[in-house]
Amino acid sequence: DKRGLILDGDDEVIPYYWSKDGRFLFARVRSRLSGCCWINGNRSVLLVRLNLETGEQVALLNVDYYSANVFNFSISDSDRYLLFTPPSYNLPYDFAILDFQTWETQEVSLKFDKSVHMSYAKLSPKEDKVILPLFEFIPYDDYYFDSIVLIDLISGKQDILITNIESEEEL
Repeated sequence: DKRGLILDGDDEVIPYYWSKDGRFLFARVRSRLSGCCWINGNRSVLLVRLNLETGEQVALLNVDYYSANVFNFSISDSDRYLLFTPPSYNLPYDFAILDFQTWETQEVSLKFDKSVHMSYAKLSPKEDKVILPLFEFIPYDDYYFDSIVLIDLISGKQDILITNIESEEEL
């Protein structure tokens, strides 16, 4: 396709989200990589935004073929922001927030040695803070829900609200 969105015949394109104003449809392609897929396999290799009025397709997140990385993401309640983990291992941040109005991206590096999953991230009503779960990786086992962190996107302050959650005590 002339827009650079080349899919393999085995790719599974899944409509993911329809914007509240009805203008945009977001579709994702799930990972076909083998191995463990934590958090219900909700991992993607491509996220596309389709403008339903013009037909324009924009690849918002696209995994480098050789990277073998996958990303996860969520769209804010206002439809203004895309929160996502890096689509490449080489990027120096833990997650980022793309503003669809300005097309600027704010990168966030955690001060905690934990993993994030952006499908569960939520922006505050004023969209100046984000709350998200942190996961601990146990080698040769799995990822476990460990903490909840609150991040002020203006000041950069990061506070753990709940930590050291044992697997049998998960909320």
